Amino acid sequence: MPFAVGDVVMLRSGGPKMTVTYIGDDGMGQIVVSCSWFDGGKPANADYPPAALQAAA
Repeated sequence: MPFAVGDVVMLRSGGPKMTVTYIGDDGMGQIVVSCSWFDGGKPANADYPPAALQAAA
């Protein structure tokens, strides 16, 4: 797994910088990376497959 909790990442397609908050199984055998960020000053979060993310520059 190229990511660890606390890493700053972003989607390969672009978007905001996000902090990895959890890495685990989605209950269906797939690994997910949970990320949190602020959207217009409001907290947001979502789960992504590892292949969709890259380290933020």
